[in-house]
Amino acid sequence: MKKYIPYAIAALTGFHLRWTVSALNGWSYSMNGADIIVAIFWNIFGDSYRYRMQYNEYKKKRMEAEKSDGQVSFDELEVPNAK
Repeated sequence: MKKYIPYAIAALTGFHLRWTVSALNGWSYSMNGADIIVAIFWNIFGDSYRYRMQYNEYKKKRMEAEKSDGQVSFDELEVPNAK
């Protein structure tokens, strides 16, 4: 149950921010089905999206290491300042 508290807070915050912006601009706003669907899909797929981004970073580093065949790249070298 505690896992969903941040999601509920984020949904309520987003709703209130949209409502406030709408009210300040004179627009009418009410929560509709699209808001609910987006919240549901983010709860389902949001974590997998974050994990995929982490995996892509890991894969990029691993591919660079495999390309270099253990050789150190110039980006990895720490060259002292030549002042």
